[in-house]
Amino acid sequence: MILMVARAKSAVVSPRARKPRSAKAQPRSSSSALLPLYGKLEQRLGKSRLRTILEVVERETSGYVAERITARDAARSGLQRLRDENAAKLATVRGMVLDKSLSSDEVKPLVGRSRPTVNKMAKDGLLLAVPDGRVLRFPRWQFDPRSETGLVPGLTDVLSVMDASPLRKAAWFIHRNPRFAGRTPLELLRDGQLAAVLEEAKSLTPA
Repeated sequence: MILMVARAKSAVVSPRARKPRSAKAQPRSSSSALLPLYGKLEQRLGKSRLRTILEVVERETSGYVAERITARDAARSGLQRLRDENAAKLATVRGMVLDKSLSSDEVKPLVGRSRPTVNKMAKDGLLLAVPDGRVLRFPRWQFDPRSETGLVPGLTDVLSVMDASPLRKAAWFIHRNPRFAGRTPLELLRDGQLAAVLEEAKSLTPA
């Protein structure tokens, strides 16, 4: 309160020196409202003693304010660092997923479908396609020339139970999973262990 009074005293101009900005009465500011209190304190304590008290309060609180500002800046810096790290990780994952990926035209002969049909299959979740700008890129590893459909057996079934972005789905397939003894879901799928992969795929979240 004393600090507020001091700031009010220094910030508010004397009523005689102030020029009205309009004919309408201006609302009374919090600083001007504290002036009467400052005057009472000055009468009781004396001008010199009050000034000393205010200087002590100002000195003590300035350190606290500085600490708060430092803590705030440190928090912002830490948050920005986390954002940069996450962005770098995301870029790494995208690079892994899109490496040697195929275009719609390159997928056509692998599944025996036209380009519009390939794109519709991706839209319907029958093929895994990751947006890259304005085009779709298809991870090469989902195709199997030995299969009748041209896809890794069971892939479509797994895609149908997954609730995540295409990039997250693709990354999940090729990353080692501790529940599979360090093997990837794609490896198990190729080994015919569809049930185990399906069960784990259901736990994938969008985040």
